[in-house]
Amino acid sequence: MTKHFILRATFVLACLSLMAALTARANGLAGSKAERAIAAQSYQTSVPAITKSAGQSAAQSAAKANSIVAKTRATPAKQPAAPINAANKQTQADITYTVKKGDTLYGIAKLFGTSVELLQTKNHINEPRLLQIGTVLHIPGAKTFESIPAIDEKTSVVKVLQATLTAYTAGVESTGKRPGHPLYGITASGTHAQEGRTIAVDPKVIPIGTKVYIEGIGFRTAEDTGSAIKGAKIDVFMNDVKQARKFGVKKNRKVYVLSEDEKKIM
Repeated sequence: MTKHFILRATFVLACLSLMAALTARANGLAGSKAERAIAAQSYQTSVPAITKSAGQSAAQSAAKANSIVAKTRATPAKQPAAPINAANKQTQADITYTVKKGDTLYGIAKLFGTSVELLQTKNHINEPRLLQIGTVLHIPGAKTFESIPAIDEKTSVVKVLQATLTAYTAGVESTGKRPGHPLYGITASGTHAQEGRTIAVDPKVIPIGTKVYIEGIGFRTAEDTGSAIKGAKIDVFMNDVKQARKFGVKKNRKVYVLSEDEKKIM
């Protein structure tokens, strides 16, 4: 009984191995006459039948392969998404500048890092010497504005200053007031001083309530004044006295005073 079982199992394994070999060889219409003869004997059929079966198997495999290739060609591969260029995500509008007394086209061009020719072409100016006070000029290719965020077509530059910057706090070291004082932290305009927003200015140079952009600092709003803040000087409000002292004095920082449309408390 055991011997019969072993023989039967051996025969089954041999058949399985032969089937695997036949399948692999059939795909290429391979196999010798001896192999086909053994297959015919094992499956109790004829050699021509085995050959025909192998041919059919190969044909079916080829047909399936051709179908896959056809589908691949019909469906184009997905192209990787192009990276978003942050510089192109938002198109910056032209900056405008309001001509004031004493301005020249050459001076304005130099101020914004552009050329007189570009200013003339953009603003349809035939005679630069006839520039009128109050004229709003569009500034093409303003290099100085490339790093300024959130500029839209409503923004106009009233003037540009070369200012000296210092920093101050709400404390006694800057204002003479201590916490608990009714005016502690209150600006000359009546607002609560806020870091990242409040600056002290000379109202004769920058009117209270005006929004400005300070090179290297960002947008700020003129809300406060100071006895030592005269002319082209600006005091930047900070909460921490150590940070204010560390800020020190920064000279010749370009300050862009923005138009009436931008004169809103942030």
